[in-house]
Amino acid sequence: MTSPPSSQPAVCPVRPLLNVYALLAPWALLLARLWLGATFVVSGVSKFQYFNAFQRAVYDYGLVPVPVATFISHCLPGLEVLLGVYVIIGLFLRPAALGLGLMLAGFIGILSYALVTGMDIDCGCYVGGKSEPVTWKKVADDVGLFLLALWVWRSQANRWLLDSLVFPARNV
Repeated sequence: MTSPPSSQPAVCPVRPLLNVYALLAPWALLLARLWLGATFVVSGVSKFQYFNAFQRAVYDYGLVPVPVATFISHCLPGLEVLLGVYVIIGLFLRPAALGLGLMLAGFIGILSYALVTGMDIDCGCYVGGKSEPVTWKKVADDVGLFLLALWVWRSQANRWLLDSLVFPARNV
């Protein structure tokens, strides 16, 4: 003999996990923004401090003519700092994260090219006054940062953003 059907609704075993995700996702995204932005602010400031070493690293790749390399070495540190600050404070978050992601895609390609062709040059990543060789670990680091930038860019979060104060009518 079977028991009568229960009047209790079936409990979904996934629902508690979704609640945990909904609770932790904004915090994880905030940490991702802070890590990504701080990485680029520190990198850009370091390139300003040790500009000659950074400029030499850009020239050593030999991928573009000297005037273009000079332009890149003058613009890149400021762009890194600006976009890093934007990601940290959440102003123009999606365009800033997209910009960092595009930069990272370029860095990944350039570092990979240098490794495949056997170049023995300074990375130019975090100048910091010391020479750092191009390694696959640097490529892996940039891939991780690229994934963070992609996640920040794709997110629809609107918590802890300066965008939501400056542009309240805009859906960020």
